[in-house]
Amino acid sequence: MSSLGPLSAATWKTMLSNRDKRLINRLKDIYGDDEALLESRLPLYHQAIDTFIQAYGDHAQTIISRAPGRINLLGNHIEHRGGHVNYMAVNRETLLVAANRSDDQVVLCNALPDRFSARNFAISDLLPPAKRGQWLDFIQTLNHKPHDWENYIRAAILYVQDQFPDTPIKGLNIAVAGDIPIAAGLSSSSSLVVSTLEAALHFNNIKIPHLEKAEFCGRAEWYAGTRGGAGDHAAMLYARKQAIVHLQFFPLRIEEVSLPEGYRVVACNSLVEHAPPGIFNERIATYEIGLIL
Repeated sequence: MSSLGPLSAATWKTMLSNRDKRLINRLKDIYGDDEALLESRLPLYHQAIDTFIQAYGDHAQTIISRAPGRINLLGNHIEHRGGHVNYMAVNRETLLVAANRSDDQVVLCNALPDRFSARNFAISDLLPPAKRGQWLDFIQTLNHKPHDWENYIRAAILYVQDQFPDTPIKGLNIAVAGDIPIAAGLSSSSSLVVSTLEAALHFNNIKIPHLEKAEFCGRAEWYAGTRGGAGDHAAMLYARKQAIVHLQFFPLRIEEVSLPEGYRVVACNSLVEHAPPGIFNERIATYEIGLIL
């Protein structure tokens, strides 16, 4: 699919306001030709761009990276054991508007500042050169605040720096807007990792094979305290409209299964919060113990 950007934030704003044909065609690549669905997604794009402009101005060259939420129809929490899972992307997503910086500062703001306060960090402060290339050792020394939205952005950027230790990763100005329900099992946190990774790779001119990105994101997210697999990230990266992604890891194999014409999958919010990372990690450990036994 064709992509747009980088473009100034002012240009993005004008294109959205004028329903620019290039932009609409790009969005149809993503969402399909359903006009009602397309219209329902546009307000979030306006919110993301407006949040960026309010924080950083409208002149910087920016990109918009996105990652959808996901549901798993069958095969829950077995992808890290090599089992098959059946994912679909949903029409809720995280949008990340990013611009390059000349230093290694990462500055963050969110469209919901009362819930997700503004943050900033320096890559070299958190991951100095002497600690790069030792990801597992590094993350075992962390003592950061759990469940903090900044951790998932840190995860992607710091893991890029860890895996490319001789390339000083540039900082970013980032604005985030999303409508994936929080703690609802739709992987809102992983969507931050995926969308941040795409922006960091773009602005640092780093190439990772597309089929390696999911496992890259999975290892990056360990920074936040979980020790899961990369199925959620794979769903976001490899899903296609009106299709189920049937996939298996070790090695990664992907099969796209199209839904019959006219069928829809409806996901209902039970309002039950997802299990916290501690319980999740305990379950992962029991899988390992069971396999050994």
